Amino acid sequence: MPFRLPPLNALRAFEAAARHENVSRAAAELCVSPGAISRHIAILECHLGQRLFVRQHRGVTPTEAGASYLRDVARAFHLIETATRGLDQDQGSSHGLRVRLFATLMSEWLAPRLEGFRTLHSEVKLQLSASVQPLESIGDDADLVAMLQPENPGNLHCQPLFHAIFTPVCAPALLEGDKPLRRPEDMRYHTLLYSPPHLRIWAKWLTLAGTEAINPGVGLCFDSSSHAYQAARRGGGVALGQVAFLLDDIQSGRLVVPFGLALVNPRPYCMVCEQSRRDETDLAAFNEWVLAAACQTKIEIERIFGTSLECHPL
Repeated sequence: MPFRLPPLNALRAFEAAARHENVSRAAAELCVSPGAISRHIAILECHLGQRLFVRQHRGVTPTEAGASYLRDVARAFHLIETATRGLDQDQGSSHGLRVRLFATLMSEWLAPRLEGFRTLHSEVKLQLSASVQPLESIGDDADLVAMLQPENPGNLHCQPLFHAIFTPVCAPALLEGDKPLRRPEDMRYHTLLYSPPHLRIWAKWLTLAGTEAINPGVGLCFDSSSHAYQAARRGGGVALGQVAFLLDDIQSGRLVVPFGLALVNPRPYCMVCEQSRRDETDLAAFNEWVLAAACQTKIEIERIFGTSLECHPL
C-alpha cells in the first residue's frame, strides 16, 4: 500500500519555520525566498485542513497542532538522515569531517593551529572550507560550522569559543614620522583599512573615540579582513583588528595596538553541529581540541592586555 504523504518540500519548509519560529531564517537555511516558505506552509495547511502557525509581527509560533506535528516530523527527518548516513558509511563513501568557517577565522586563527590537531588525531580526515559571508546555518555540505552564537539554536549544539574584540592595529612605523599616530584624531592623516562587514564597526569605534568626523569609508576596502591585516603589517594604514586573530603579530611587534579602546561582540564565536551528532567520535574530538585552543587564546589575550583595553559592547 503506498504512503499517503503531504508534499515533502512543504514538510521541509514547515519543519524549518517551526524550528526557527521565523520564516526568513527558514528561507536562509533552505536557500529559498521567504515567499516560497510561506507558500509551502499554506499548501501544507490546506492539505492537512489545519492551521499550523500563529503569524506574529516578528515571527511565527506553532499552534498546539503545529507543535505536535513538528515533534513527529522532526523525528521522521532524523530517522531518514540516520538511515542515509548509515548507508553512506556502509558504501565506504566517507568524506571525513567537514568543517566550514568564516574565511578570516580560518586563515588567521584556525589554520596556524591545525598542526596541533593533526598531531593528536592523525586518523581524522579533515575537509575545510571557508566562506566570505558570515555563516548562519549548517547546511548539507558541512558537519561542523563556526559562526556567531545563534539567537535561536533550536536543534543545534553550540560550543562557545571566544568573543570578537575589535581595536585598531598598525605597523610600529606609523607611531613615528611626520604624522605620528598618538591619538585617535591622528588617524585622519592615515589610511583606514577595512572589509565591508566591519565598516559599521569602524564607524562605531570612531564615534566612541570622539572622532566621528573621520569617515572610514574613504579608506581602502578589501574583500577579506585578512587582506586588510596584511596591508597593515606592511605599513599601509590602520586596520580594525580582531585581537584573537592577531596575537602572534602583536607579540612579535609586527603590529601594535595604539589605543586602549575596544569593542566586543556580545555574541561569541561558536562551533555548531546538530545536537544528535555531538558525540560522534571525529566531531567530538575536533570540538574538544578547538575548545582547548580557544581557552589558550583567551589566556593569551588576558596575559598580553590585562586591563589595558577598555572594552565596550558592540
